[in-house]
Amino acid sequence: MSRHRPHRPRGRANDVPRAGLDRFRSLADVFALVELMLPRPLRSQVHVILLDDQMRGVNAAVVDEVEDDEALVSIAELMALAVGSGGRLILVSVRAAGGIDARDPLRLAATEQVCAEQGVTVHDWIVWGPHGPGLPRVMAGLPDPWESAA
Repeated sequence: MSRHRPHRPRGRANDVPRAGLDRFRSLADVFALVELMLPRPLRSQVHVILLDDQMRGVNAAVVDEVEDDEALVSIAELMALAVGSGGRLILVSVRAAGGIDARDPLRLAATEQVCAEQGVTVHDWIVWGPHGPGLPRVMAGLPDPWESAA
């Protein structure tokens, strides 16, 4: 009897990567998972997807009632300790009252720095507001990390 799991076709709508098995290959994969986790109505939270060095999800966490956008750095630092050296984080800030703001590129740089000190990479950060997702890395002029993940 084979210990391998059967192949599951990918690409269907709302197809969420299976923890420990499927790689996160695109923002669509992240959005599929986050849309399942989003509170309705929106309230301020930080979602963290912890990935191994092969881009497979190993855990996900939600920190509720995050009213201070600066808390992202501390949350990411704690999650970096949890995933360990060589791991990656995908961060999603849910902002019920707004989307991306002008300070987000600085928050991204600070978050990347504290995670790098733990040997962890911030793969991407998404800000999800009432009008949908936004990408602080675009404001910061950083490259698309998903181009090399596929």
